[in-house]
Amino acid sequence: MDSDRGGRASGSVVILGALLCLVGLGLLMVLSATSITSFDKTSGSSFSIFARQAFFAVIGIIMLTATALIPAQIWSRLAGPMTGS
Repeated sequence: MDSDRGGRASGSVVILGALLCLVGLGLLMVLSATSITSFDKTSGSSFSIFARQAFFAVIGIIMLTATALIPAQIWSRLAGPMTGS
């Protein structure tokens, strides 16, 4: 059993858990802040603004996962052109 690999895996799980909790809390705040406004401005749906925010949160998590799977060597090569140096 490789303890180094286990340490990184558990750290990743903690970061993923924190990410999901923060996104969930943010979505809850959007829902609580906009449910009445959304109900008044749309055809009776309190969840229309929340649904749009949830859609973009899911897109963001998908993009985060895709970029996290890119090896560090590629990011190192792209760092110069991406920063303009």
